[in-house]
Amino acid sequence: MNLVFLCLLILSKKVLEVRYTEIPPVIDGSIEEIWQKADSACDFVQNMPYEKCPPSDETVVYLLQDANNLYVAFRCWTKNTKPVKQMTTNDDAVVFYIDPFGSKTTAYF
Repeated sequence: MNLVFLCLLILSKKVLEVRYTEIPPVIDGSIEEIWQKADSACDFVQNMPYEKCPPSDETVVYLLQDANNLYVAFRCWTKNTKPVKQMTTNDDAVVFYIDPFGSKTTAYF
């Protein structure tokens, strides 16, 4: 069983099973049927404007892998219905860190 430590927000650690897929998902912005077999997490906290608070909007992350790739999909909801024209420093963001050595001090993102 392959495991990955997923830290979407500081101090918010989730352990998910990265399930294997023979068929790679299509990367097109849609979460297709193949993602239904993926493990997922949704109990995150936000760190801005207040740390460790319940999120103002729901986010779900899904993980899959094949022999050569790690696939990550995010489904993010927002109450703001205006289309995003450009990113600003006040916009929402998702950060995905990988700690391949389990050191809890260094990670790749």
